[in-house]
Amino acid sequence: QVMIFFTVSDSRHIQGAALMTSEAVNQGEGVLRDDIAKNTPPEFQFTYRLTVEWYRTTEFPIATAIEAAPDLFLPTSKTELCQDMSSKTGESLMKALWNSPLVTLYESWSQDDDREPPAADSLLTDFRCPPPDEVPWPVLPGPGFIFGCSSDTMDECLGKGILGMPAHMKAAAQWIVPGSSVFLFNVTDRLLFGIFEALTPAAMNIEPTAFSKNP
Repeated sequence: QVMIFFTVSDSRHIQGAALMTSEAVNQGEGVLRDDIAKNTPPEFQFTYRLTVEWYRTTEFPIATAIEAAPDLFLPTSKTELCQDMSSKTGESLMKALWNSPLVTLYESWSQDDDREPPAADSLLTDFRCPPPDEVPWPVLPGPGFIFGCSSDTMDECLGKGILGMPAHMKAAAQWIVPGSSVFLFNVTDRLLFGIFEALTPAAMNIEPTAFSKNP
C-alpha cells in the first residue's frame, strides 16, 4: 500500500493524505495544458493518472510533521515535485496527521447552478480542477473582503459557515452582499483560505453564540 501526502507549493503545511488504489499510468506527451507546459522545465513535464481513496483534509504544519518524523524530506517548488519516504517515516507522519484537526469542505451551489441544491451538510467529494474555460467560482464583480480568524476560531468559522469582524467595522461590512467574494485569513498560521462566496448581507449577531467562550 502506498500513501500519498499533499502539500501546496511552499505553504509549509501538509494539506491532505490519500491511499493509492491503482497503478500510476503514464499519459504520454502533449497532455499538459499549454500554460502549464510553458512554465514547466522539460524534465518535469510528466503526467500520470491514478486513483486514490481520500483519507484526510487538514492544515498540518511542516514544523509539527518534522517533530513526528525527524527524517522527513519534503519537495518544494525549487527542488523536486515529488519525494519518496521510508515506510517508518510515512507511518510516523500518518499517525501525527491523523490526530491533527480536520478541515471540512462542503459542496457549493448558486442560483445559476443546474443541479438541485445540496443538503446543508453535504461534503465536497469532487476535488477535480475545473476546465480552463469554466468560471471557477460564481461570484459577483466588485470588491472582495478578507475576514480574520485564529487557530482557535477557524474550525468554528468553517464548521458554521460564518465569518465575523469587530463592530467598529460595520461601515465596511455594508458593502458585503450575496455573491461577494470573501476570504478567511488565519492570523496564527499566517494562511489565507478561500475563495468563499457570501450567501447573505453582513448583519450584526447573525449567530449570537458564535465565537463566545460562554455561549
